[in-house]
Amino acid sequence: MKNYLISLLLLIIYGCGSADHKENKEADNKYEIQSKDKFYSVVKAAFLLNFPSQSAPKVIDSINSSEIHKEYCLLDSTNKVIITDIKDNWCKVKVIEPDWLSKTYIGWVPADNLVEVHLTEKKVTPSIKATIKYEVINEQKLETNYKAQLIEYAIYKDTIYTKEALEDAVLEIYNLNSNKDVFETHDKATVLAVYLFTSKEAFKDKSNWIAMLIKGPNENEPRITYNDFKITALSNSANNVKTKDEIELEKLKIYLQKRGLDLCILWEMLKKIELDNIHKADAKYPDYGDKHMAMIDQLDKQSYRNLRKKYQLSDDMLSKVSIFAMSYCK
Repeated sequence: MKNYLISLLLLIIYGCGSADHKENKEADNKYEIQSKDKFYSVVKAAFLLNFPSQSAPKVIDSINSSEIHKEYCLLDSTNKVIITDIKDNWCKVKVIEPDWLSKTYIGWVPADNLVEVHLTEKKVTPSIKATIKYEVINEQKLETNYKAQLIEYAIYKDTIYTKEALEDAVLEIYNLNSNKDVFETHDKATVLAVYLFTSKEAFKDKSNWIAMLIKGPNENEPRITYNDFKITALSNSANNVKTKDEIELEKLKIYLQKRGLDLCILWEMLKKIELDNIHKADAKYPDYGDKHMAMIDQLDKQSYRNLRKKYQLSDDMLSKVSIFAMSYCK
């Protein structure tokens, strides 16, 4: 009888232990199933930690840190994460939105600071579904430990000079290159820029773009900037409509032609003179500073005087040449 009671007691203890173990295992599996294929954000901003403890060191943000300054991986409500591991009341998470943080923003946070969210897929699309005429003619990339920069240069080959049409072109180039894997330590560019020009001749002066797009690491969507003056000029030119500016341009061209000059050639001459003056100042004052700038100003003024005297130009004519040439010389 004694042996029977002992056996019965052991059976009850074992049975309870098995039930508890089974219940815990089911709970773990349930948590794992609930976490799978779901996305989360934080209720309140929190630093990612290296292991599941409040005393754990914070995960270093290698993208924004340098040798003399450390930044740490801070999650806020704009970040989307997935759970990769669970331990007690802690979850190990990995940022998936923005996705350029996915390789570095990995660490532990308290489970009660997570809330389920829906992943929002942001795809920037052109406003008009049509064949966009352009040609990418150059690409530049720059990579450091903390930044991957990609710049696309393209020529616009259509005759429709509206902001909507130009936006379509730069957005298509952006979408085609936003996930481009051309870097050593980054999955894709953290900074992406697109410059659109009217011709290869215009491309020689990088400041002569007609539309420009840029997307930085802290921006959800790219920003687009336009050269309104040039767009108006080209649009009216295509429609055979003359604006006040175009009338002034014709007067300027006639004025220059009487002196054996061409607007765009004179502009190139001015840019070369200014660049030569900068190089002269660089040679004399390699450390730059006020004397460097003063020398450039002095050389420019002397060069402008010589040009005005040689071609009998009025005092304000060179300024007009620069203003109109930037918009009308392709």
